[in-house]
Amino acid sequence: MAKRPEMPKLVKIGYKDYEIVEMTDLESDQHRAAGQTMHLLGKIKINLGPGTREAAETLHHEIMHAVWCIWHIPVDVKEEIAVTSLSLGLSTVWRDNPDVFAWIGYHLRHGT
Repeated sequence: MAKRPEMPKLVKIGYKDYEIVEMTDLESDQHRAAGQTMHLLGKIKINLGPGTREAAETLHHEIMHAVWCIWHIPVDVKEEIAVTSLSLGLSTVWRDNPDVFAWIGYHLRHGT
């Protein structure tokens, strides 16, 4: 089995760096979410309590929220435009942060 990577501390999304921090179970319960993206603070919070596989999917989900925000995708955008914008944004984030996606990939396959 591949070496278990540590959860990344930072992800670069467009022009902005987001700190990745652990979300407590209490915070997760209060927000009714396993993750949270705080755009103004440049933070992504992830709850590791449900297991690393869930946390990996949650981190991927929160990165998509940040891509949506950074690339200013309108709420009423058509599906093909949204998919193209998210794809371009996510491809950029992936290229800039291969360690983040290595962590996500590892834990989607081998997580608890």
